Amino acid sequence: MLGTFVALDLVLFFVFFEVVLIPMYFLIAVWGGPERSRAATKFILFTLLGSGLMFVGFLVVYASAGTFDMTALARRHGSGIAYGSQLLAFVLMLVGSA
Repeated sequence: MLGTFVALDLVLFFVFFEVVLIPMYFLIAVWGGPERSRAATKFILFTLLGSGLMFVGFLVVYASAGTFDMTALARRHGSGIAYGSQLLAFVLMLVGSA
């Protein structure tokens, strides 16, 4: 989980975010309630959908800015990225995170 918070690259953030989900699946599948298998499967499907949307948002940022580096993106303050691309990336990452 620490890797998720210290990543300075969007791809690394995504990889660490996904790695954190693996132990959560096993926690649900092994120690969950009576329908733990169904719950674990739903967990994976929902997080897979959300992660896919978030990754597409990252790709929109890369296509517009040309970098996955979060420090370079923060230095630019959004300059060089069209407003429509910013809005699309935001909505994709918001829905993916939610």
